[in-house]
Amino acid sequence: MQNLAQWVLGFAADPLVYPLAGLCVLVSIIAPFIPTTSLFVALGALSAAHAVPSAWALIGAMAAGSWLGDMGLWGLAGRLRFRSWRLLSGQRTRERIDRMEARASSHGLVLTLVSRFIPLGRTTIALVAGSGAVPARAFAGQAAAASVVWAVYSVGVGWVSGRLVPLPTWLTVGLAIVVSLLLGALLSRLGDAWLARFGRRRRRPAGEEAAGEATGETAAWPGPTAGAAAPGHARPVSPARAARSPRRGRR
Repeated sequence: MQNLAQWVLGFAADPLVYPLAGLCVLVSIIAPFIPTTSLFVALGALSAAHAVPSAWALIGAMAAGSWLGDMGLWGLAGRLRFRSWRLLSGQRTRERIDRMEARASSHGLVLTLVSRFIPLGRTTIALVAGSGAVPARAFAGQAAAASVVWAVYSVGVGWVSGRLVPLPTWLTVGLAIVVSLLLGALLSRLGDAWLARFGRRRRRPAGEEAAGEATGETAAWPGPTAGAAAPGHARPVSPARAARSPRRGRR
């Protein structure tokens, strides 16, 4: 175990750790099984315990990799039929996609930030935004802000854990990862609750539905379209309109 800890520490001191770690974050947007948060939490803990690698350089590498991955997938989203992907075929994931599409244009920044802590959230928001929900310039700014916050959080959790708990290197890293997993689970639940709250807001209040039924008015009437009748059939008329219209005289 001590030899393994020395090997990890030696790798963390290599300057190549920054581009390699950043590359992991970039690729993880299409390979979410890569534990990017845990990787940077562990590196942050090593930074606190041994001053290498640099915490600020880690934040920069993670933020850059995150932003480049986001923008790359945004650019490809319009050519991809991502709703048919098996990776996004789960019921909860499909519900998230619907909620993100409904809120991407009005709550883009918060949504992009929250998505970092939801399973498959980062991948989903990039696909939703790139399919036409958010313009490139707006999403670039949102992704940059979310990437920096995510990087500061990941490296910061590891750094604080390594600084506050005086334990052997391997135990410090393990503890930091456990803490990050617990925090991630909590943030994921909060993020899902936030999306669900907006999903409920979109539903029509029960009082309005009752009022509509009382007056005989509804939002849409049967037929191929709201404004035209099907060939060979009379155009449907609402009860309220029929009551207001004068009855033609009989011949």
